[in-house]
Amino acid sequence: MSLEFVTAKLSSAGIQHENWMDTDLLMHSAAFNSYSETELAVYFGWLKEQRTVVRYLESGKLKEAYRDESGVSKHAQFERYLNLVSDLVYPKLKKEVQEIKDFQHAFWIVSFTNNLNIEHQDRIQDEIGFWMNSQREKFNQEIRKASSDQVIYNLFVNSLDNDFWSLLNALNHAHYRIKASWVEEFISIISHKHASARLIKSILGKIETLHLREDHKLEIQKLDSQIRANKIRFEKRKVSWLRLSVYFLIISIITIGLTWVISLEAKPYVKQKQEETSFMQLSKAERMEIDSIIKVYNSKGLRTIQQQEDIYFQPPPTQLITVNANNEGLFWKYYRNWIDHEKDQFALQFSTKGNKHKLLPKTQLLDTKKGNYKGSFYNESTKTALVIVFDEMNSDYMYCKFVQPNERVTFTVNTQVEKLVVVPGGQMSTKLSETGMPFSEFNEYFFRQLDRIYDVQDVGEPFKLVYKDMGVNGVVLIDLKQSLSL
Repeated sequence: MSLEFVTAKLSSAGIQHENWMDTDLLMHSAAFNSYSETELAVYFGWLKEQRTVVRYLESGKLKEAYRDESGVSKHAQFERYLNLVSDLVYPKLKKEVQEIKDFQHAFWIVSFTNNLNIEHQDRIQDEIGFWMNSQREKFNQEIRKASSDQVIYNLFVNSLDNDFWSLLNALNHAHYRIKASWVEEFISIISHKHASARLIKSILGKIETLHLREDHKLEIQKLDSQIRANKIRFEKRKVSWLRLSVYFLIISIITIGLTWVISLEAKPYVKQKQEETSFMQLSKAERMEIDSIIKVYNSKGLRTIQQQEDIYFQPPPTQLITVNANNEGLFWKYYRNWIDHEKDQFALQFSTKGNKHKLLPKTQLLDTKKGNYKGSFYNESTKTALVIVFDEMNSDYMYCKFVQPNERVTFTVNTQVEKLVVVPGGQMSTKLSETGMPFSEFNEYFFRQLDRIYDVQDVGEPFKLVYKDMGVNGVVLIDLKQSLSL
């Protein structure tokens, strides 16, 4: 469209051009081009009544939260109206979200996404998710350093203002996981060595102001009742883990992954036999390399390959999904069935106690397979890992093993022809089936890592793979010998 076309169409619709009507944006607006003059007259009339939007379009500076002053969102034609307004507002919000100042600014941005169509809204809120993730990590670091319950309380109150809570409630349904990950963060404070009943009651009071799913509200209320009934004790400002663990077994809320914050005042740690095996099989140099990777991963401003893999909401490789959608074979049957469960309830607290070595139907035990390249997998995370090896050329060929926390397994693969997949979870499903999930507790990292299907290359020495918790970000697979490729 040309400028002349835009000007003529506005005039023909009886719309007087005003400064906030960006003609450059209208020239590229599919809605403006396709809508009739009658529709444009109505929609621009509605838009003029939205004074907060007009002020933003005029100044280009976001100075307030959006308010639906005329109730336009209740109109039957709202969706078509949004397509037009979205083309005007989205380019400005796209720039705005690149330089978020604080929670108030972030809340204003999210409130204005109510003027975007769903595609544009999700893109902006994805960016908000990235930023919220970084803020949660900073909050977590400060909490870890806290020296008393009063310090934690001050951090909680002073760092998270009213705009923070309004921001969480303003996110759309597709971004509920952002809210849930913060709830997870708050609940993990229970395990802090300086936690107290007074502190946790204050935190739960704030959590209850959030718009949570009904089942999630119920779990929070149960926890609150447990604390008020003194069923969770705080002895010398330390939680009674025996009581707390009982409750954690029943919590399940959507989230991004969990790493326990272990109290420094906990009972002396006693190594189990399998834990010694897992740890001692890695050399001091390899330990240092793992520590270095984790340090780089958590460094501010550094975006390593691992960070890019584990950042919020990174979509799975579309080319992988397209190619694999029609593939046959046992693994792909499981893959498609598991993907169907992506909208199911996710887990907040993971429990792996009582998990027994089981097999998925029609699969074989990974320990028994033969191959030309040998290596080890070390599960040093707090999750159970499901390790899968399959051959795309053999439809019924699939080996797997559930690897418990602090367990090491050794197995072989056939390079060039076999693929490797590792997915995390908590409590295993009581009855494993081809159509159900392998875990009754899982989160989005299961689906994210399900789409990371690796080739294994012989690098001249045994492969060594390590599964690690990464702060509040979940779990990550570290390839010490660089034997994997996508």
